[in-house]
Amino acid sequence: MYQVKDVLYVCDETIQLHREGAAAKACKQGQPPIHIPLCTIGQIISFAYQPATCGFMELCAQNGIAFAAVSPRGRLRFRVIGQTHGNVVLRQAQYQCFAEPAQSLALAKCIIRSKVENTSRLLQQFYHDHPQNTLVVQQRQELRRLSAEMEKCENADLLRGIEGICARGYFSVFDSMLLTQQQAFAFQGRNRRPPRDCVNALLSFAYAFLLHEYEAATDAVGLDPYVGCFHGVRSGKPALCLDFMEETRAMIADRFVLRLINLGIMKEELFETDEQDGVRLTEPGRKLFAEEWNRLKKREIGITGVEKKIPIGLVPFIQAQRLSAFLRNEAPEYLPLKSKK
Repeated sequence: MYQVKDVLYVCDETIQLHREGAAAKACKQGQPPIHIPLCTIGQIISFAYQPATCGFMELCAQNGIAFAAVSPRGRLRFRVIGQTHGNVVLRQAQYQCFAEPAQSLALAKCIIRSKVENTSRLLQQFYHDHPQNTLVVQQRQELRRLSAEMEKCENADLLRGIEGICARGYFSVFDSMLLTQQQAFAFQGRNRRPPRDCVNALLSFAYAFLLHEYEAATDAVGLDPYVGCFHGVRSGKPALCLDFMEETRAMIADRFVLRLINLGIMKEELFETDEQDGVRLTEPGRKLFAEEWNRLKKREIGITGVEKKIPIGLVPFIQAQRLSAFLRNEAPEYLPLKSKK
């Protein structure tokens, strides 16, 4: 079983990361250096534009710590990892499976059905606590109808079309689940690149964090993160990670964003507007988000196929292991991720 290690988020854009022998430190002009205990860290994600030294990145690679440099709104700039894990046989099986249209489509249907079921469960749980919200329950019924339609899809393009309808319907009622700070966190649908309001900024940021988790998980198991079944194959696009994310967007990321807003953890003053980047979190906002995300990873969740509850931080590894077992013929099918009631 994997240990849930912390992710170190470097939110201050003026910090530089250095190597000091077998140790690491973070330096900021005019302040004493901060020593970094690498034994407790699984990943380092830096928002700093001050470059990490080559020695620091080499130290991360030697210790199996992925180092990612990202933009202020979470978009990956570059990533440094050590030796690739796994073996050629597993990746060959992955390529053969995803190159076969029937197998690839069956797996994609399995993943998207899981996404729709987990989204439907989020809506049902919200309706249980707020039965006056009839829009939510109506959308849940529509999602269930569309889920049945997916079985008739004869190719990936038709499946993507139905998934897009499901996503638009879900986000059409997302604003009704925002219970506080409704003026500051007004939401009129999903937009990105750049996000044009605070809610979309939070959703994009959460999805970026989730993507980093899946990149670490697929690398640890030995799968190729750039070859998937639903998102296709395109240079520079981590398609398999995006496939996995579909199952957990509502279960983990969307639920997390709703919690941040509805509990008043995120405030309007933690956002700023940039002409190129749209609405984004400020440095204090990114720091608060990162702290809450690390707490989230340690919270436990029940999923089908696992007897006991597990930390949320292990979910990406569970998914990667399940796909690996299927590709190795150690399991008759890929077991999709579904939360327990």
